[in-house]
Amino acid sequence: MTIFFIFSQQRKRQNTVRYHILKRKYVVHPNDIKVDPYVKNHMQFLHKNYP
Repeated sequence: MTIFFIFSQQRKRQNTVRYHILKRKYVVHPNDIKVDPYVKNHMQFLHKNYP
């Protein structure tokens, strides 16, 4: 039982890693994004008014 549990945990971890790698491919890292000033201001505005 425990062995099976550990095995499933490992498999889950592998899947999440694979998923993150896939996501990395398609989703740009926040530091890589050149934010449009308008969008940035809008985000700040939203953040201020709707915390």
